[in-house]
Amino acid sequence: MKLLVTVMMFMFWTIGLFAQGQSTEDILKRHPYALSLNAGSKWKVDKDMMVVLRRMEERIKGQEKVKDREYASLGDALSKDINALVAGCTMSGPAHDALHKWLVPYMDLVGELKDSPNDYLKEESYRNLLAALRVFNVYFE
Repeated sequence: MKLLVTVMMFMFWTIGLFAQGQSTEDILKRHPYALSLNAGSKWKVDKDMMVVLRRMEERIKGQEKVKDREYASLGDALSKDINALVAGCTMSGPAHDALHKWLVPYMDLVGELKDSPNDYLKEESYRNLLAALRVFNVYFE
């Protein structure tokens, strides 16, 4: 299990390191999500859940142009959003399973953002969250 976590952390680090300035296609070549489209189409996310997911996206992207990012408050807000998302989950079947493949690593990234001991690692986690959003938007709507 520790090896899997270490490998996933390295993969997220790699995605974050190269995500800035890279095309979404390049990010997808390296992502660890093992996602596929739904017969060539994006997976449909329930409306109420998409509201929470878009709120998280707005929170993350809202920090992009801020010089001194508020990592602690961003991590706390994203954690609350994740709790609301999980508590209000109404999805089932293959779409739920696909979202779960994306959500579990994303939750780990939020945890890393909150728990990183210094701003360099927090910035790395932030960049990885931006890359995760790009992956989300390729596979879900």
